[in-house]
Amino acid sequence: MNSDYEYEIDLLDLLKHVFKKWKVILACALALAVIFTGYAYLKTKVYYRAQVTMVVEAEVSGTPVEKLGIFNRSDVVQAALTESKSTSSVSEASNQISVTRTPYTNKITLIYSSVRNEAVDVLSSLARKSAETINAIPGYSVVANANKVSQLSQVKSGPSIKKYGVLGLFAGAFLYLFVYAIKYIFEDKIRNKDFVEKVLGYSILAELDGSKEGYARLCTNLKYGFRSIKTICICAYEEDGKIVADNLAKSLSGIGKKVLFVKDNIVDEEDALLPILKGTKSMIKSPKDGNLAIIGYKPDDELERTLTSEGFINKIEKVSLDYDYVIVGSPVLGKNISTAILGAECDGVILVAKKDKTSTKAMFEHKKDIDLIHANVLGVVLED
Repeated sequence: MNSDYEYEIDLLDLLKHVFKKWKVILACALALAVIFTGYAYLKTKVYYRAQVTMVVEAEVSGTPVEKLGIFNRSDVVQAALTESKSTSSVSEASNQISVTRTPYTNKITLIYSSVRNEAVDVLSSLARKSAETINAIPGYSVVANANKVSQLSQVKSGPSIKKYGVLGLFAGAFLYLFVYAIKYIFEDKIRNKDFVEKVLGYSILAELDGSKEGYARLCTNLKYGFRSIKTICICAYEEDGKIVADNLAKSLSGIGKKVLFVKDNIVDEEDALLPILKGTKSMIKSPKDGNLAIIGYKPDDELERTLTSEGFINKIEKVSLDYDYVIVGSPVLGKNISTAILGAECDGVILVAKKDKTSTKAMFEHKKDIDLIHANVLGVVLED
């Protein structure tokens, strides 16, 4: 047994695992899309824009009026802000003034944008103050339209909410896939049957995916592959894997086999295992469910002493002569000594591992324990 075994990453196997997580991937994508969309929305500003066109004539050819810097000059802007009672600063307002000349004409167009609903008032004052300043310069005069200011529109400026939403979807999906791939590669979990067969040397009796086909295969393998096996101990590595014992007992009874199911908890005191082992009770009640009879036990110190001293299987076989199979559900591997005793006493042991949950290290350690008690391991059942 090679304890230094490393998985060869199977891309197809990884894709299968990822596909099973599509709901989580979708949830992560939507969550990040909402975050990105919210960010874009908070960063979006509404600008109020106003426009005025001025006709400026010059008596002689000289510097174009838009090159004189009058419209953005701090004293002109300050005067306009004061007159319009704007709360904007001079630098802020200057950066929002756009000056353009219509080609081959004397028309100068001013556009002012503001996050406050004051664009028309500020631009009206700016146009008047600019006209007064221009008219004071020899050779220049404003001859038309200085007072005709119009509201252009409300313009949203900022990140595209739609683009950020789409980006969030892809980023969320990618982030989850990246984290999952790293986890898949480095996490100490069993992924497929290769580890069980090639490293531990156990056979795979069935791979269970929640459908009846998996249990049908398991029953078939037991029926034809292990004809002399009657008492079977089901040992799970995980707590939720213990349901396999219950389902196997029901599946075997469903194909016509008479089954005695020994559960690791007491459903009814009248169906308790301990009195049978001690000899205070010599019979099992008739099956309640077709071919299936159920008794239970508590995995405690008293049971351990009784199992050790009384000979569990001898006692059970005496009261189960009329049954084809005795399925024994044991506590989770490593949690109770009863599991080891039951495994050693039964004709065979079936190990139950869960993909993406059972640790490979745990399987190595428990294999050592199983080998020490010389349990007859029939094989492993892998649950999805």
